[in-house]
Amino acid sequence: MPSIGPNGKRFCKQGYSLSYNKIFDPIWEELSGDDCRYVFDVLAMYDALQRSFERLKDTDDISENAVTFPGFGGNDETHFLVFARYIRDSGQWDWMLKGKDLDCHFPTTWRYKPMLEKWKPIEPIERKAARLSKDDIKEILDAPGKQVREQRAAGD
Repeated sequence: MPSIGPNGKRFCKQGYSLSYNKIFDPIWEELSGDDCRYVFDVLAMYDALQRSFERLKDTDDISENAVTFPGFGGNDETHFLVFARYIRDSGQWDWMLKGKDLDCHFPTTWRYKPMLEKWKPIEPIERKAARLSKDDIKEILDAPGKQVREQRAAGD
């Protein structure tokens, strides 16, 4: 990155966003705090799913692939994908993300949001503990399909 000099520091410090392109080219639209939290929550959920799956003695009915983080869709969720790659490149969730492209090539929000709704109430306080039961894992993984079935039954 080039040296931004005193004027560049002033542009940034005082929030002159129209002048940012004089320093940074290109500068992307800001990712909101809610969107950043969403990506962190999805990663934390998959961390809990994978760690809990690894601790299960009986993994019948659950495939390892089902609890593996597939990524975000590069075409429709580029902002989530790029942030997830930034997280990967900064070494966070290294055991889960290292060496992965993280572009699953399909939209995921329809899937992750119902999963998060099921996971949030049972989210482990100490995430490293990740003690989800087999039933918890199955309920989280089934949440998107259950939501679709409920919407169809309601006529939405």
